[in-house]
Amino acid sequence: MNRIDSYIILLIVSLLLLSSFLFYSKINEDVHTLGRNLRNNQHEIFSLTQLKIETYLNNLQDKVSIVSLQKAKDLRIIVNSDDEYELLEEIQEEINSKLSNVNKSTIADIKGHAILPDFEGYVGEACKNNLIDFANNDENPIRIHPNNNQFHFDIMTHYKDPSSSFRGIFFTSFKTDAIREILKQGEDGSAQLYLIHNDYPGLIEISSEGHRKQLTRETRLSEKELASAVIQEKILNTSWTLVLLPVSDYLDAKKSQIKFDGAINALLLYLISGVFLVYIFKAKKQGEERIQQYIISLKDANKQVEMLSLTDPLTNIPNRRSFNDRIKVEWSRAKRTSEHVSLLIIDIDYFKQFNDCYGHIAGDECLQKVSASISQTFLITPEAQLSYLIENIIHHRGREWD
Repeated sequence: MNRIDSYIILLIVSLLLLSSFLFYSKINEDVHTLGRNLRNNQHEIFSLTQLKIETYLNNLQDKVSIVSLQKAKDLRIIVNSDDEYELLEEIQEEINSKLSNVNKSTIADIKGHAILPDFEGYVGEACKNNLIDFANNDENPIRIHPNNNQFHFDIMTHYKDPSSSFRGIFFTSFKTDAIREILKQGEDGSAQLYLIHNDYPGLIEISSEGHRKQLTRETRLSEKELASAVIQEKILNTSWTLVLLPVSDYLDAKKSQIKFDGAINALLLYLISGVFLVYIFKAKKQGEERIQQYIISLKDANKQVEMLSLTDPLTNIPNRRSFNDRIKVEWSRAKRTSEHVSLLIIDIDYFKQFNDCYGHIAGDECLQKVSASISQTFLITPEAQLSYLIENIIHHRGREWD
């Protein structure tokens, strides 16, 4: 590995470390943003749910009051009639047509005592106590009545017959289905909404599952759950407190998902960087191999050029330039080793007449055969095959002795 490779690796590692830091910072920022947005969203959901419940109960109160005013004369007749149930059923049907989730309606006197017999048991002890409290204090804090027939809550109003001095209390009980749906709509998976009783800490009145009897969990919130409540607010004109409990696993799951996504992105970055690094080194290696091949090819070409410059093209044996270079080397070696140097000067008899008679092509073939014969006879090494030894070759190639 050379210095450039080290610099490339150092650069990529530095970029990976920087990317890891940025990924880590982004994950932390996303986690904090998630928590902040979740809290804001929970507050918005809570406020909207609280408003929906209070609006729903106020609408019920207004509609029950309107019915009692419109039917005040009929209510007086019911009290003084033997067929009170038939007329009351007519009023009940009218209420049912205007309101949903109605349980039962009945009448009480000004002191809060139920006037009509309750053979079916819809007016329980809780309802009777509420009637008396409403008659004395003119207040009806709405709460759940755990009646055996149906868990419900009551809406009460005073009524007076304008044509007489007759006055009384008219009340209608309602099922909890509408409030359950409001709570259910307010839950987005990050929190659970409960209506609990103000006078009995943690006692659940209604949840998104329904009233207390329909719950699949404990009917009371534990002290730990109450302590973890994000928001608690009382509902106007009721005995209820709306509580928002965070789902502990929800935020942890979201945080884990963010971290997992960040880890996957980081892993992909590392993988891409690794592939890129391998590609760089592979491309670099291929480039080096190509350069090496070019160098070898260039050396071979240079050798061929040098060989061509030192070789006679006709006879393919070393030329005069090669002889001049070689004789110096051999002379120096002979002086250094005290050895002999032999120099043969060979002349081809009647070559000119042969060349003139048979032509230059035949003359060239003659020179080639003589050169080959000399090489084979004396077993001279290629470096020593000096065409300059053949005088007629020199004259034939148009060169003269220096």
